[in-house]
Amino acid sequence: MEIIAIAGYITDEKMHIARDYLEKNTRQACGIKTDQVEVTDTALLALIENCTPL
Repeated sequence: MEIIAIAGYITDEKMHIARDYLEKNTRQACGIKTDQVEVTDTALLALIENCTPL
């Protein structure tokens, strides 16, 4: 069996996924309105850099 290496998402792609999909769906699932919590780019970047594989 041969192992094939496939590149993962880059940080910019992870930011778009988080903003366009994860944040929206999480807010809906938890019943949080847009004006109740602000997720800054700095906070999101910190999560991506410290809590996701490189």
